Amino acid sequence: MSQPAGPSSSSKGNDSTKGNDIALPFDTVPDAFRAVAAQHPDRIAFRDRDDSVTYGAFDRMSNAIANHLLTLADTRPLVLVAPVSIESLAVMFGGLKAGRLVAPLDPRWPVEQWLEVVRRLDGRLVVPDETARAALPDHTAQDTLVAHDLEHGPSDAPSVDIEADAPAFVFFTSGSTGAPKGTLVGHGMPMRALDMFEGAVAGDRVALLAPLSFITGTMGAVGTVLIGAEGHLFDLVSGDLASLPTWLIEQQITLMGLSVTIIGMIARALIDSSRTVETMRFVGHGGEAGTPQHFADSRRAFPNAEFLVPYGQTETGPVARYLVGSTDEPADAPPPVGRPFDWVDVTIADDAGHLVPTGVYGEIWVTGRQVAFGYWDEPALTAERFVVHPDGRRTVRTGDRGRFRPDGMLELSGRTDRRVKVHGQLVDLSQVEHEVEQLPGVRTAVVSSVPTEDDGHRVVAHVVVDRAEPVTVGELRRGLADRLPPYAIPRAFFRVDDVPQTNTGKIDRVLLRESAVGALPLETEYVEARNVRERAVARVFAEVLALDDVGVHDDFFELGGDSLSVVDLLAGLSEELGVELAASDLLRDATVEAVAGRLVQPATAHRSVAVRVNGRSGPSLFCVPGAADTPVQYRSLGRRLPDLAVHAFAYRGMETRAVPDQSVQAIARRNVAAMREVDATGPYRILGYSFGGTVALEMARQLTVAGDDVELLALLEPSLVLPDTTRVEQSRAFANRIHQRALAAHPGADLGARVARARALARTGVEYAARQAYVSSAGIVARRGTDQHDVFWELHLRLLRAHRPETFRGRVLVFGSPRYFEAAAPTLDQLVPSESAGGMRRDVPVAGEHLDLVREPNVADVARALELGITIDVEQRGPR
Repeated sequence: MSQPAGPSSSSKGNDSTKGNDIALPFDTVPDAFRAVAAQHPDRIAFRDRDDSVTYGAFDRMSNAIANHLLTLADTRPLVLVAPVSIESLAVMFGGLKAGRLVAPLDPRWPVEQWLEVVRRLDGRLVVPDETARAALPDHTAQDTLVAHDLEHGPSDAPSVDIEADAPAFVFFTSGSTGAPKGTLVGHGMPMRALDMFEGAVAGDRVALLAPLSFITGTMGAVGTVLIGAEGHLFDLVSGDLASLPTWLIEQQITLMGLSVTIIGMIARALIDSSRTVETMRFVGHGGEAGTPQHFADSRRAFPNAEFLVPYGQTETGPVARYLVGSTDEPADAPPPVGRPFDWVDVTIADDAGHLVPTGVYGEIWVTGRQVAFGYWDEPALTAERFVVHPDGRRTVRTGDRGRFRPDGMLELSGRTDRRVKVHGQLVDLSQVEHEVEQLPGVRTAVVSSVPTEDDGHRVVAHVVVDRAEPVTVGELRRGLADRLPPYAIPRAFFRVDDVPQTNTGKIDRVLLRESAVGALPLETEYVEARNVRERAVARVFAEVLALDDVGVHDDFFELGGDSLSVVDLLAGLSEELGVELAASDLLRDATVEAVAGRLVQPATAHRSVAVRVNGRSGPSLFCVPGAADTPVQYRSLGRRLPDLAVHAFAYRGMETRAVPDQSVQAIARRNVAAMREVDATGPYRILGYSFGGTVALEMARQLTVAGDDVELLALLEPSLVLPDTTRVEQSRAFANRIHQRALAAHPGADLGARVARARALARTGVEYAARQAYVSSAGIVARRGTDQHDVFWELHLRLLRAHRPETFRGRVLVFGSPRYFEAAAPTLDQLVPSESAGGMRRDVPVAGEHLDLVREPNVADVARALELGITIDVEQRGPR
């Protein structure tokens, strides 16, 4: 791997990006901490809801743990199951003082993932209590340490020599989308942990909110005490998020870093309760881009704070940060991440490792002493990504794409690695490839993607199988089901005898496709279709999802189906078997067996307008689908909201022949009536997506006029149109445009020109009448699949254009991308005004395109913010 160098694509920070020098005279975390503890022994080091500990006491506590570990004569890494607690931090520091490598893990991970990390590291497991140890297999439990049992050694400082910048931590990914990958970090990185916050000082009170298994969680805690500040622990996972705003005020927090979504919810909760956090000096906004409204809310909630957008990775540590000034608006697209700090060298290189000029995009390479050592027990990947220099500095290829602007600002623009979009979701092909190779019977796998007509990708795998241990498609899919999300599982598997290579040693992908000998055989124990109906349904499943074959117990959605492919499935079933199913019929059970069984059941004359999406108990949330869509659109959201009973509305005429509603008001009235059948008294919670957002807004207005309580209205990028002309004026303008177009195409006053214009107008009239008849026949003329979707799309578009929405001043959450808020701001301010305009609207910025909001994984962000919004709202209103 060549190392780029040179001024044209390298940048160091200026004085404004210098950080804190308090811990820098020391080489290791224990040395730096001892110096701070000796200087301020009586100052509070950490505080949680139940306890606090001074620097002196924490030093003695971690010393005792270190000395106990040393008596064990065991130098294996500590695999620490680490809830956000003082005790976890004491074990962490004790391990470092004993010269041990520490791998903090999330207590929410399955036990199997803990044991996998133990195996990978050949480590010693440490759990927080006996309950956690009791969940382990007997042979593992005997070798497992319990945190509180380690505090019995002498409290004097252990005599251990730790080399400068020795390995300190291994941070593992969860393995939810691939094998757990461990990044090895030295003592140099924690020394820079709080450098994102310029001027952090000993008197600061730092909110420690992230799980300790994340590098941000551990580095924040370590960095806090290395400068002598006071760390306040709040567990975002098990804590009560609704109480977080009050906690920030009570604890007089001065520094905090969180995702844009959570910060936005906290800011709005503070504004709604007329409170501010006056003590806050710095707020770090991570995870996604913030909108102007987001920063305006943050300035009101944290009036004395500066805001920053950080950049860094587990492999790099802090690299840069962008300060948002008191009047700055984040209008740049893509946004800058600031100038690099002066202790790192940042270069931009092309695919060959050569420097690119300023202003040209390439891969970001970061060099510095705090850069990670590499990946645990993955020498090939480490050699691909990292370079070690003679002076001890290391360079890492980040995989991030970016450039330097002429003003020296670093700008990001996506990733350079093997990530593709599948059904709107990002899939890392390298991770999928690794998981396939871990399956029994697979010797080698090459995973690639095939472009689809909708500009997406279909994941396919070529595998070399063990002839002595035949493997089947069903076995592969079942094996991957616990390792990968459904959309990342390859849609097709092809058996090859070997992986062909080019003269340069790279995979010859062209020859690979040509040498594929066909799909793998089906599994022997797999339940084959047992009758004509099941065979027909399985065949349609396979055709719609581009699979080789489908078993009786395979679920349509688990195989990769979504609300759009459901349309093709229903059309295929209609053509194959001549029967009609509704999309909502697939919400309960979407296996081949269940769908085939449903085909022989007598059709019901009446279908409920409000369809139950999940089987949860709790308050109801009523969801309106987008234009020409079905209740299936909310299947993922329903699964993400375990404390709510989620219902979704079906548009009249889409699933059974019926005259559809001819206005947004009529759709809203029908939905309100159906909602009252489920919940007669409220209070009501309504959510609408796209066109459904307009319907949901009208539903909320009708309920409010009727005297009902609309507790929350959530809108996902609502399509809000405010026509400034009447329907008659619009028709006249349309006719005038057609007439002017005919005049321009056939000018002149002679008879020939007049006849040509008349014919052109006549053709337009016929086309217009045919289009009107087409839309007017929606729901009446039987159509299937995409034809039914298209006619209702046109109908809903016309209803939207004809609708005149009215202002709603209740509690509203609006979810959208920064680009959406920028474009829709004037309309939103008029229809759902923010507090400054007499309303109660909260804007929640989320990542992804319009279609991504109701799909995995983006829908998870919507669900979290929605749950938090409802919780805060209920707390503010009090018990009913």
